[in-house]
Amino acid sequence: EGDRLALIIHHLVVDGVSWRILLEDLSALYSGYALEEAVVLPQKTDSFQRWSSLQQAYSDELTRSEER
Repeated sequence: EGDRLALIIHHLVVDGVSWRILLEDLSALYSGYALEEAVVLPQKTDSFQRWSSLQQAYSDELTRSEER
C-alpha cells in the first residue's frame, strides 16, 4: 500500500533542538524520495565534545591574557 517509517525514540533521549534537525532532515529526504530527486543533506556539525573543548580553550586564553 505504501512505504512506512516508524521512529520510536523516547523523548528524554533526544532534546528539542535535535528533534528539529532530525525532522528537517527526514522531511527533506521524504520530499526528495516523493519527487524522485537526489537529496543532499547539510554537513555534519561539530559535536558537543568539540564545542566544549573549544570553550575551555577560549576560557584558558582569556584567563592567561587577564593574568598578563
